[in-house]
Amino acid sequence: MAAKHVVSMTEGNITGQLMTVAWPLVICDLIQQLYNTVDSYVLARFVGQDSFAALGVAETFVNLFVFILLGACTGISVILATHFGGGSEKLFRRGLFLALMAGGAVTLFFSGLGMFFTEWGLGLINTPAELMEESAAYLRIVCGGLIFCYIYNLGAAALRAVGNTRVAAVILFGSLLVKSVLSYLLSVSVGWGISGAATATVMTQVLACTAFYAYGRRYLPMLLFTREDMVFDREELRKIFDYSSMTALQQSSIQIGKVLIQGSINSLGAAGIAAYAAAARLESFVNTFSQSLAAAVSVFVAQNLGAKNPVRTKEGFKRGRSISAMCGLVTVVIMYGFAPLGISWFIDSAAGDNAAMAAGVAYLRTVSFFYLICFWGAIYQGYLRGAGILDIQYYGTTMQIASRVIITWLLIDTLGLEAVAWATGFGWIFITTYQLIYWHRHGLN
Repeated sequence: MAAKHVVSMTEGNITGQLMTVAWPLVICDLIQQLYNTVDSYVLARFVGQDSFAALGVAETFVNLFVFILLGACTGISVILATHFGGGSEKLFRRGLFLALMAGGAVTLFFSGLGMFFTEWGLGLINTPAELMEESAAYLRIVCGGLIFCYIYNLGAAALRAVGNTRVAAVILFGSLLVKSVLSYLLSVSVGWGISGAATATVMTQVLACTAFYAYGRRYLPMLLFTREDMVFDREELRKIFDYSSMTALQQSSIQIGKVLIQGSINSLGAAGIAAYAAAARLESFVNTFSQSLAAAVSVFVAQNLGAKNPVRTKEGFKRGRSISAMCGLVTVVIMYGFAPLGISWFIDSAAGDNAAMAAGVAYLRTVSFFYLICFWGAIYQGYLRGAGILDIQYYGTTMQIASRVIITWLLIDTLGLEAVAWATGFGWIFITTYQLIYWHRHGLN
């Protein structure tokens, strides 16, 4: 029965396996974006634009913590996938236990930081006074439930490591439905506003963690750690720390950069903040396709390197690169053409928000032309991550986000929100160029 719930990528049709793993990841990420968008839609449409803007500011900090945890789980999934590809369920279980204990402790530390230094952090990025109270309320509640966010992402990472990406999509879809109802009830019907949206987020994460555990107990008990797996393994813990810390640092550098960029955007006032919050939400949908395919390539590479099959590893990368290039071209056309429609989902020009509407559309249309580079570079990141070459990813990401912060700061007064679009595009060019130079110098092609 367990064989039906895992996907070994060490033999068989490569393209078929990549798509088998990738398409549930795409669906899962799209659902995740809808999941994240529920609060934005409810607050924008039923509570008020100030609450929507406050959410955009608060999520900048929340995402800093969340993406650190997500980045750590990404590194852990590579280790688990290597164990699975090498046929060692014992090491898989031990690694899962150590990741839960060590990662849980770090998560609780971040949770405390987020809860007790809220106003100080928001003040650092020039949060407008009228948005401070609501932003702080959201931040405290969501940070208080970070441990459930980590457990959820660790469960999804473990399933991704064994090629099972469908179950995470099903659980997340259920979470979307639950959160949609809870967010509306608590924010609007009960009248808690932005605090209701935050509470709905934490409650839904608790239910998702319970669902992951129930599935594992029922269908994959051989991969769940038992008492005899709860041992201190210095070498395994070191490997988990090396992989997870590097991928977490990569994600943290991105989010720290976004916090700094948000500080520049905040100087544009509530209209600029709302425009960027709407555009960023739409971009997050688009990025799911490139990141999901890159994640599938990572799993493929890790499993096949664990099985000591380098020829198949390289072929999987080439197939993934071709698929990604086609998706990138389609994305450019769609983003440019449907920018006004997308922004209108969050900003109502008929209600007088014309400045925010125009700024959001201009941003999306400018950044759309760089998305072919974004898709192309993501596949190289996927290969390097699956091969455990994580330092190059970290250095490239740091260079990319630093350039985005600097360019935004230099151009924001002249170009407004479009400065962020140009900075994003040039950042993608920098990191892709850096990866290609490394790729050819080390003969990875």
